[in-house]
Amino acid sequence: MRANLACQSHLLLATSALNLRTAFEIYANLLYIIRNPDPALMANRFLRFKEVEKYLYDKESGKPLLSAEEYRRIEEACNEWFVVKAGKARVKTHWTAQEPMSLKKMTKELDEWDEAAGVESKKRLKMHESYHQVYGMASKFTHGSSIIVNLYDQKSGIGCIPNPAHPTRLNLMGTTFIMKCLQEACLHFGVEFPEYDYAVAVMSFFTKAEEFARKAQFGN
Repeated sequence: MRANLACQSHLLLATSALNLRTAFEIYANLLYIIRNPDPALMANRFLRFKEVEKYLYDKESGKPLLSAEEYRRIEEACNEWFVVKAGKARVKTHWTAQEPMSLKKMTKELDEWDEAAGVESKKRLKMHESYHQVYGMASKFTHGSSIIVNLYDQKSGIGCIPNPAHPTRLNLMGTTFIMKCLQEACLHFGVEFPEYDYAVAVMSFFTKAEEFARKAQFGN
């Protein structure tokens, strides 16, 4: 939320896109854990995957810092990620320890679970659709696409400040996913979610950010 406010206040378009992508992936991971038939297992794997990431980073760094004993400890504690096939050892690279698995596949499964649970079409999360929408926008910045220059096009030519509508849209979506994370977590753990306070907070957030953005754009 703080990052979104800073991005909106200073019309930081590229950073807004990266924040949106991160917020969406956090939301998708959370949903995949709590909607899974075995949420405790998924939560446990999500937490333990940090050890696998440490292992992989150290192995691939070229300057390993972990000892052989530490490697063995991680391999034993996180054995579902370490597989041997045709005499060759390899490490699964997704936190679910499932293969094949990706964020795209995860969002598709989330939609399928909703459909199987009988959730009405208009009430479904439509995560797979959101995935394409978010990544269609955010990945252009991540990969340095040439098309993003159009978002900085001003009447006088290419400027350093984008049309305020572009970062506003990205930050509104990012804020929505962040708040949905809180809402889903409250629902899962039986904690009351303050709907009214949520609405007031979001409106206040963007009212203040719009004021800052106007100052950034026009200097007054």
